[in-house]
This record gives sequence, C-alpha cells and structure tokens, in this order.
Amino acid sequence: MSGARRGMARRMLAMLLCFAAICAASLPAGAAGANQVRNGEMVELTNGALTYWSPRYVSGCDDNTIAQSTSNSLSIGGRRLARLSGHGNQYAVIRSNSASVVPFEAAMEQLILLPNGTYTLSAYVASLITEADIGQGAYAKAAVYANDGAEAVELQIDPTTAQQAPWVRIEIPGITVTNGKCRISFAIKSVASGTNAQAGRALAVDAVEIAAQGAAVVGGAITKPDGSAAPYSKVEAFKGGAPVASASTGSTDGAYSGLSVPVGAGYEFRATNSAFEPVILANVDVASEDPLTLDFQFAEASQDAGYEYGYAGGGYGAEGGAYYFDAAGGDDANDGRTPETAWRTVAKFNATEFQPGDTVLFSAGGVWTGAALIPRGNGEEGRPIVVGKYGDAGSLPAFHRNYIPGTPLESMSNNNTGATLQISGVSYWEFNDLEITNYGVYNADNAHSAQAGRAGVSIVSMTAQPDATMRGIRLNGLYIHDVNGANPKSGGGYNSASGVGISWSANGQSRIDGLVIENCLLKNIMRNGITGGGYDGGGRPWGHNSWDAQGPNAPLRHLNVAVRNNVLDTIAGDGILVGGTLLAVVERNLVTRACNDPRPYPSLSGNATSNLSAAVWPFDADGTVFQYNEVCYTRVPRGTEVADGEAFDSDYYCTNSLYQYNYTHDNEGGFFMVCGPEYSYTDGSVVRYNISENDGSIYGKRTIFEIGGGGGVNRTNIYNNTIYVGPGHSVFSVMRGEPWDGKPKGTVFANNIFFIDGDVAEFGWAGDPRDKGLASVASYDSNLYYGRLFDTAKDVPDDPHAVFGDPALVRPGGAGDGYGNAVAYKLSAGSAAIGAGASVDIAALGQRLAEDLYSPGNSSSRVNKAEYFHIVGPDFEWKDVNGGLDFFGNALPADSPIDIGAHQFSSESNGAGNSIAISVSETGVVTAEAKYAPGEGQPESVTLILALYDAGRKLVAISTAGAAAPPYGLSASLGRGAATYAEAFLWDSDSYVPAMPSERLELPPS
Repeated sequence: MSGARRGMARRMLAMLLCFAAICAASLPAGAAGANQVRNGEMVELTNGALTYWSPRYVSGCDDNTIAQSTSNSLSIGGRRLARLSGHGNQYAVIRSNSASVVPFEAAMEQLILLPNGTYTLSAYVASLITEADIGQGAYAKAAVYANDGAEAVELQIDPTTAQQAPWVRIEIPGITVTNGKCRISFAIKSVASGTNAQAGRALAVDAVEIAAQGAAVVGGAITKPDGSAAPYSKVEAFKGGAPVASASTGSTDGAYSGLSVPVGAGYEFRATNSAFEPVILANVDVASEDPLTLDFQFAEASQDAGYEYGYAGGGYGAEGGAYYFDAAGGDDANDGRTPETAWRTVAKFNATEFQPGDTVLFSAGGVWTGAALIPRGNGEEGRPIVVGKYGDAGSLPAFHRNYIPGTPLESMSNNNTGATLQISGVSYWEFNDLEITNYGVYNADNAHSAQAGRAGVSIVSMTAQPDATMRGIRLNGLYIHDVNGANPKSGGGYNSASGVGISWSANGQSRIDGLVIENCLLKNIMRNGITGGGYDGGGRPWGHNSWDAQGPNAPLRHLNVAVRNNVLDTIAGDGILVGGTLLAVVERNLVTRACNDPRPYPSLSGNATSNLSAAVWPFDADGTVFQYNEVCYTRVPRGTEVADGEAFDSDYYCTNSLYQYNYTHDNEGGFFMVCGPEYSYTDGSVVRYNISENDGSIYGKRTIFEIGGGGGVNRTNIYNNTIYVGPGHSVFSVMRGEPWDGKPKGTVFANNIFFIDGDVAEFGWAGDPRDKGLASVASYDSNLYYGRLFDTAKDVPDDPHAVFGDPALVRPGGAGDGYGNAVAYKLSAGSAAIGAGASVDIAALGQRLAEDLYSPGNSSSRVNKAEYFHIVGPDFEWKDVNGGLDFFGNALPADSPIDIGAHQFSSESNGAGNSIAISVSETGVVTAEAKYAPGEGQPESVTLILALYDAGRKLVAISTAGAAAPPYGLSASLGRGAATYAEAFLWDSDSYVPAMPSERLELPPS
C-alpha cells in the first residue's frame, strides 16, 4: 500500500472512530448520553474567556476572573486543587485574579438550544468558599433556568473542608424544557479580602453535562364519540398530582405528539375538550424510552357542543372542604356541605368568608340572576379557593346580572352597571366553568351615563391590602357572553369601564401578581373582550421612571399576567388589550371579528367619533410577548377608513413588545401598527416570524404596516415575516408612516417576504414623501419583493440586498381559517428566499431610552418622557437572535445564512438548499442520499456517513461515501439487520467535523 493510501486510510479510520465516539451526542433528546453542553470540559480559550461560556461579572472582577486552569494542581488560599482524576483536559476556575484579594461576585453561563424534553444537569465542582463566608452572605451555586427563566432551579454547592480540595459530582434532575431553551450557570460570591494566600476563594468546574433524562415521546389520536377527529383538545400527563407535560391537537385534526414523559410508573394521562367530559387513563407505566402511543375517545358531551376549546371542567380538589349551591333546591339555612344540603343564593356566597383549600361548587344548569358574585376570604399559595360546578356535565352554572338570555327582550327591566363577578382585594382564587352575562337595558344612543361600568368579570387590586398586592387569580373555562356597554372609545387607553368581558385594574398604589386567564370563550361583547390597566388616578401620567414606586403617583406594574388559549368572537371594540403590566404573555388565542360594531359616532368628539379599535395590543405595558395567536376579520372603524382595525398594535408608553409566531388574515386595517406621539414613547418593538394573509384590504384605503403616531416611535424591528395579499384584494400601501406628531425613527424592515398579488398603489411612504430614503425614519435590508408591487416602478425601497424572485410558497392565499393552515406559507425547493436573509443585530433588540434624552415629568409636556427603563439583563432573553425558531418550530442555523420569511426551509432540508434523505427498501436496505453544493463558509469536500443503531442506541454498522468534485450527489447503503434507527451526516473531509446537513430516521418494524 502506498504512503498516500495508508495516510488516507488512517485519516478515514480516525474519522470513523471520532464519529463513533460522538454519535451519541447527536441522538434525539430521549437518547442516553446526549450531552447538550458545548465545551463541557473547558478545553478551549478565546481571548482569556472560555469558549461558549458567557462571563457575568458583578463586582471585584477583571478579565481573568473566569479562566481555564492549565495546571495539574492549583494552590488557592492555602488549599490545593488538583485536576479531576481521570480527566486529561483542563477545568475552569472562577476566582479573584489579583494578589490583593477583594470581595467579588461572578458567574459563567451558557444558553443552550435543545429539543423539548426532560433533562439532568451534572458536573464536577470544588468550592473554596467557607462556612464562615456563607454566614456573611457568600455562596457557590449551580443554577438552571429553563424556558427563558420561567423555571429556575438552584443548587447550593457545599464548601470543601479538606486541605486537598476534593471534587464533588453534583446533579440537578427533572429539568423540563418546553420552549427549546435552557440556560445553565455556575456562580460564586466571595466576601473574603486580604492576600491570596490568606483569603483566596474560588469555584472550580469540570465535565459539565446536560443530558436527556430517559423519556418516552407520547403521541396518538383524540376522537369524538362518533369517531371523528377532536380538534382543540389537550392531553396532559400527571405524576403524583403534579403536571409533567402537555400537548394539544390542532385546529382541524385530532392528532397530538411530542409529549415527552420521563421513564417511570404510575402516570395519569388526561384528555380534555370543553365540549366533552374528560377521559382519564390512570396508573400508566412508561417502561422504556420507546415511543408510546395513547389514543383517547370522548364518550359524553359537556357544556356547549359548539365550543370545542379549552377546559373540560370538573375534578376540583376539596382539601379544605366543599360547599354546594343549588339555585332550585338549595336553602341558605342548610349547612351547604353536601349536594343534598346545598345553599341557594348569591347573597349567601357573598356573606361567607372562605378559607384556603375550600372548594365552592354551583349546580350545573342552575341560574342565578340580579346579584353580583363578590368573593370574600383569601386562599394561600398552593391552597387556592376553587370555584366550579357539579352535576350535569352538559351545562354550566349561569349568572345573569341583568337580562336572562332567551326571555322576551321587551321584558328587560334591570340596568345594573357593575360586573357580574367582582374580584376585589382577595388573593388565591380560581374560577372554573361558569356562564356569565351582563346585558342591561339598551340605550340606543349609547350614552355613557346609562351604559358605562358594565362587565362580565372585573378584577381590582386595592391599596388597602397589607402589601398592596393581590395574588394568584385564575379564570379558567368561563363562557362570557352578551355584555353590553357604551361602544364609542372613551377617554384613556384602557377603556375598561364601557362594557367589557374581563377587565383588571388597580385602585391606587397596588398591583396584581399572578393573573391567568385561559380556556375561556367570550362572545358578543359590546366594547372590549379582555382588557387591563394600571392605576392612572391621582395625577399620575402613564409611563414610569422605574418598575417600583418612586413617589405617591408612580405606577406599580402587574406581574405574571398570562392570557392564553381563549376564543374571542364578535367583540364590538378591542379584543385583547394588555395594560399596566411587566412581562405579560398573550399566547394561543383566537381573536375573530373584533371591532364588530364599526359605526361612527359623529355627535361625540375625539377618538369616540370613529370608535377606534384594534384586535390585540398593549398600552402602558413593558416586555409583553404576543405569540402563537390567530387574529382575523377585524374591521376598520367607519368614518375614518385610514385608522386602526389592525390585528396587532404596539401603542403608547410601551417598551420591548414582542410579536412572534402569530397568524393573521383578513383584518381590514392591516397586520401591524405602532404608534406613540412625541410626548409619549413606544420603544423597542420587535415583530418577527409572523404570517399575514390578505390583511389591510378595504376599499384600497388601508395599509399592511402603519408606523404611525410620530415622534415617540423608536427602534421598531420588523423581520422574517411572510406577507401575502392575493388577487381581488386592494391595499393602499404595504407600509405607511404617520408624521402627525413628529416622525417615527429607526424602523427596520429586514428578511421579510412581500408577496403582493393584488392591487397596491405604492410600496410605502413615511408621511412626508421626502422621508422615503431616510434610514433614520425607515430602512430596508434583504427583503424579498414579488408580485405586482412595482408595476409603476415608482416606489422601490432603498434595499441594498433586495431579492426579486419567486418565494415558491406552498399554497399562497390558501390558508384561510385555522392556525394550522398557515403551512400554506412554507417555502418550497427552489425558493428565492432560501439562504438569502441578512444576519440580525441582537444588540438592536430590547431597547431602553437613553438617560440623556428624557427627564421625569408628566404627559402634559412633549419633552417630559420617562427618564430610563430598567430593562437590562436576563429579563429579555427573547433578544437572542430570532428566538431560535421559525414560525413552524424549526431551529434556525447558527453558522449559515437564514432564509427570508417566516419559514426556515434550510433547517427542514438541513442546509441552504442542500438535503439528505434516508429510505428503507422492502428488502431491508437502508439508503442515504445527499445533495450538497458548498456555499460561503462551507466545506468544499464532504463525506457522507450512514450509521445504524440497535434498540439500545448502540452503533451496529457504518458506511461512507465520497465524491470527486462539487456539486455533490452522494449515496450510501447498508443492510438494516437488527437496526431500529438510522442517522446520516455530511462531514468535512479535511477536518473531520460535522458539516450541515444531517438526517435521522426511526426505522419501521422489520
């Protein structure tokens, strides 16, 4: 054998051994030994910092506080730290690096993108913090922040007492990841000072791993009693009464998947749908990591069979005791402790002070009229007071503040203007499965004097509480309908006193911490569906100087607010309006036919003249996340067809509002508006990975994007959205800027698909046509323009990397109703959008206003804006580029160009236009075929590797294939034998490291 051939053989053997050694790390989340941490043994350094690890220096640090140790042993503070036995690589040390030791605090962190599932963090650590230090506030700890910090687990690391400092293996199990992200951290705080020999403190770290806990992926079908698919259903896994994981069916089918459940015994699986009684499978054992199929079929109807969304009802705990109310057969003289001795009236409910853990059950089908429900007493964290129903599964307890639906309209006499359910100044209450109406005597001219103040549910925090904070309120599975009020837009941003389904607000210096509104159906509401706000009395302007009170009129932000999985249908004004909040989440809602009563009111003044409304938006709120919502059929207020009516709006006094993974269609006013006059601010809005179909089409007068409201609008980033307008639809422009109170600044459109196949007058303008080319107003980069945009060639944006070509969408214009139908806007092979996107500047996202530009004051002055915003650090993990996922949940590439639009086709085909496919023949031959054309920064020469594994994920066979020159077409085959799993890679033939793309396949039973 020649030397050249021997060298090639040695390189191939080394490559295969390397491949076999690390292939477990590329297995799916359920595979054993899959370490998701990069640089787990601290091998590499870049400019004095550990590669892949981000340092967090708090105090007393310098650039070398976190460093790799290259010594076999290291002396710190009179104690010797030896390299971990059996490890030939280096380890990390966090320590003071100066001869004169000062107190310091530092951490090293890593954000990991990984498949959803359950994981365990392990590492070897050695802490040179002492017990005496801990008594003075020092610490050494490991921490895991899953799901963007929503779930934080910390483990204190015990100090070592031995002179020869030992290594200790730590472990944090049960880390559940549901959004593809997890951050790990190792941190130390030292209070010691003096010389290094006397007071040195350090934390050493080595062999860090975060690996999937043994888990099975559960999936299956959910069907109705007649065997047809059951959309809008949910499957949850519980163990010991605690939720483990959940998954939902789509809007049109009954299939669910991706329910990751750790191996173990005694699980309960529960399928729910508000149209049917739950189906429960108890004592289910998950015996192995093999995929598990569980099918469910509903048998009994529940509630309104036309309402297939959200909570199914029943099953409330009764730890503190159950109390029963029967509208027909109860008696307030009874003890209320059984259905046979139930109480009767709302007055009895209002007079009773309930205790933590109590359950209050109203008879299904019972009707209570006239009086408002006003809960008294407080639950406790973990022991809420739970309100629900008992009896007939097919109906709900109904509470009618005024008119009783179904009776003759002319018999109406009540005109109560308060809420039907009034939750004020109490904490830890849950309300489930109630029907609520509030329809008062209707006043044809919509006079506020007769209509204001009417609501289905109102939630008000009260200053009189001991700490001015109201906690733990949950509304679940409520059916709220027929609430009327004054429809014209009243003064203020919240509009909560004019007829609303659900509202929250603050009475004085107070706030709510923990408000969840989920699985509710709201229909036929005269003004707003779900709306909230902070305290705006006492002369306090909207906006703020910081999150905490600074003076008698400064606001407190409501915390931990979530509005999810609700249906809002036929709302006369605004659909969901989030106000007075910090880091609220609005997700997985369907909002349809908002602004359903768009008539003008010319006899009134100001905003009320045109009844301005939009479907979903924040006001006076910070860090709000709007995601996975479907918004459709919003109408434009009549009388001024050039204002409002959008699916989404980012409004006055808001910072860092995020809109992602939403599907909008047929909204007359357009897809998105941002506004903020000069005396206000709307800063740092981010709009990414959304899909819009036929928005902004009404008489050719509306626009898809409205960057309006002038001088307060700053740094709006709009990128990787797919925008389509089909034949027969007419919009005035794709983008319009409004200069009515100063000009918007810093708007960026990047990586968007603009596919306009209908009529459009021009692409965009920024108020004054002379502003079109000013980057300070609006700039464009790497957008794709297709269709009839430039018939007149008069309005091409100044886009230095514009793409003019067919995006090759799967079925443009064919989505219509249903979030899942947005698959019509996936890219196809050959799309001009593939690999053509620009990189996103993360530093431009999550803004704060500069201190030197604004001074504290009130809203009466144009120059008195908030001084600065306390938005720094981990509160805004969504700044990470693109959220890591596209609209369809595909991971975005870290080291290759992204695609234009909301679909990352390159991720699904595993490369920028390249692909690998694995197939199995009838004779059991497994074949991998690859297409590869190297691009910028990609290897020129690649090798295809096909590997087969048995049921234990052990490598049983491997095959390779190469090609002489690009473009490559490669093929490798193996007989499957006993293999159950196949994996194919492209490898760089020169450096023997993986190169995109790759592919995996569970082999069918042989």
